[in-house]
Amino acid sequence: MPLLEVGPEGISVSAAIRGCGDDTPVVRSTRQAGNLRQARVEPGMRVLEIGSGGPNAAMLAHLVGPDGEVVTVDIDESVTARTTAGLERLSLSDRVEVITADAGQHLGRGVFDRIMVTVSPWTIPKVWLEQLAPDGVLVVPLQIAPGLQRIVGSAIRMDT
Repeated sequence: MPLLEVGPEGISVSAAIRGCGDDTPVVRSTRQAGNLRQARVEPGMRVLEIGSGGPNAAMLAHLVGPDGEVVTVDIDESVTARTTAGLERLSLSDRVEVITADAGQHLGRGVFDRIMVTVSPWTIPKVWLEQLAPDGVLVVPLQIAPGLQRIVGSAIRMDT
């Protein structure tokens, strides 16, 4: 799958591989793959991605398959426009719903088996937990100090 298809414009694969610093598309894709593994996404699941704009939504669409559903949300309209265009180029726009909204508010799309967060919050908003299915998994790069974050993947059992 051409991961850079949905990445920022003007980045060549060869330049990214040569540079391969901490924040290149190649390194980010490697981190994303680890986060996806941690989430244990399976075919048929409903997945919410908070923070759009990269290849994550495309990878999630492949993992959930044709019977699953991916919703990706970002507050920045230029980011969601780029994501939509990339998903269309990959013929995945029918499997991923792209929303421009504040993910700090309830999205009204029901509950999700997995929530993948690509932004780095200091805390986990209650509204994210409210949109997580019982026994769902939340993966989030939590800020623990200025400039320092840790990926936290938690299976959350909600009492009903």
